[in-house]
Amino acid sequence: MHKFIRRKDIPYIILTILLGSVFHFLYDFSEQNPFTALFTPINESVWEHLKLLFFPLFFVTIIQYHVIRPMKTAFFGSRLAGAWGGMAFIVIFFYIYTAVLGTDLLLMDLLLFVIGVFLSFYLSARLYRAFWNTSELLILFGWLGSILLFWGFTCFPPDFLLFYPPQK
Repeated sequence: MHKFIRRKDIPYIILTILLGSVFHFLYDFSEQNPFTALFTPINESVWEHLKLLFFPLFFVTIIQYHVIRPMKTAFFGSRLAGAWGGMAFIVIFFYIYTAVLGTDLLLMDLLLFVIGVFLSFYLSARLYRAFWNTSELLILFGWLGSILLFWGFTCFPPDFLLFYPPQK
């Protein structure tokens, strides 16, 4: 039986959760600095709040890579897949629970975020070998494409539910 989370990932999981928590308030704390808006939520939409998982995980991934020096393609590829999986979990379960309850709850949102971070690391560990022979360029494009999507949709949000702040 696999462990759910590898012991060596625990400090990085905690750091990701702490950074995500700080990022939640950084945009307002920076007096709505446009540069900060690229990495932190600028409104209460689900899309903007996915930045709380994605960018802290991205920065922690870079730190962790320099500390443990794993196989580059497997590490960055599996971590990107983990990030997408964690974000998909957050989106799916946010809309499920808000449909059932008819409202969003801060405690549930926090719980989804923490579970999303754990799930990202779990998926990354499980998918590591799947990325051994993946092109470095493909993985780089995956990370850059994800970053550009966040930046583009922050500046020009589509007219779609994911990009709307929840209605109270």
